Amino acid sequence: MFVPGAGAFTLNGNSIALAGNVVNSSASTQTVNIAMSLGGNRSFNGNAGQLNVAGWITNTAANTLTLVARGVLANAMTHSVWRRDEPDFADQHECQLAAGG
Repeated sequence: MFVPGAGAFTLNGNSIALAGNVVNSSASTQTVNIAMSLGGNRSFNGNAGQLNVAGWITNTAANTLTLVARGVLANAMTHSVWRRDEPDFADQHECQLAAGG
């Protein structure tokens, strides 16, 4: 989570198992370039500012990824079920996604 007042960050590094939601509560643009596997139903939320997600996302279970508010999802996804709750989140994915919920 990016807290209110946080500066702009670009996160890079090793792959992670995502154990919670990714929320940008800062007005600054935040970028996540980390490969992630979904550890349950998760959301990417550009709540107060743009949230750009460019890492590979893997979903090996029946988890749902929900995209909320402002941001860009520009990555490749595998075994995915996702929902887009708001029209401001641009989906620039590189594979076919099943529409969920």
